[in-house]
Amino acid sequence: MNTIVKISPNKEYMVIDLVKEYAGSTAFVGTEHYAIVTDLSEEDLTSSFSQELDPYKPYVIISREMYRAMQETHRNDNREHWRDRFCHDTFAIEMEKLPINWKAASIYGLGLHAIRRISNAENCPFVLWNGNKRLIKRRLFEEFLFSQNRI
Repeated sequence: MNTIVKISPNKEYMVIDLVKEYAGSTAFVGTEHYAIVTDLSEEDLTSSFSQELDPYKPYVIISREMYRAMQETHRNDNREHWRDRFCHDTFAIEMEKLPINWKAASIYGLGLHAIRRISNAENCPFVLWNGNKRLIKRRLFEEFLFSQNRI
């Protein structure tokens, strides 16, 4: 999503829309809806570009270095989102006795029978069946465990 609202003709500053930048975030609650990206001091910025920047008041001033860090963070968040969406972290719990059964039991401090009982539901959201092999999507299983008071 493009959050850049304006770039000055001589590229001394750039205006970004913080509401679009942090869309979907409930953490953004400020009165400042714009950020000015520049390496100029606040005094130099207001003395040179005060009329151009008036429509964007109130705003915050951030350095170009900070903006690059924000872009890098967004790229990493986007990469992680797609990785999580398509590459679930799974581990197998097979119906026969194999060492992998003990891995799941030891990770969560649950017995094998408890894990099987929990994952036997027909529409269990954290189980992926591959023949008789039961694959448990770790993140979804952990979310399920954290939401439970009793198993």
